[in-house]
Amino acid sequence: MSCEDDDFRLRRWLVSFASGREWYPVGEFVALDAQAAIDRAVEVLGAASDYRAEEIPWDAAPLPALKPRN
Repeated sequence: MSCEDDDFRLRRWLVSFASGREWYPVGEFVALDAQAAIDRAVEVLGAASDYRAEEIPWDAAPLPALKPRN
């Protein structure tokens, strides 16, 4: 496989989990495709009732990090 193939291009994904009717963004993941990003999010965070992933352009600013309350 050549490194120039589109099949091997990593992308940024915003993965969201569903809980009931609400969707919650759970983080950014770098993966080959949406399913791989979702699979990694499930590995890290556990299962949810449903999942979705939206591609984020590389030049977009990172999502703001949540700061823990003291």
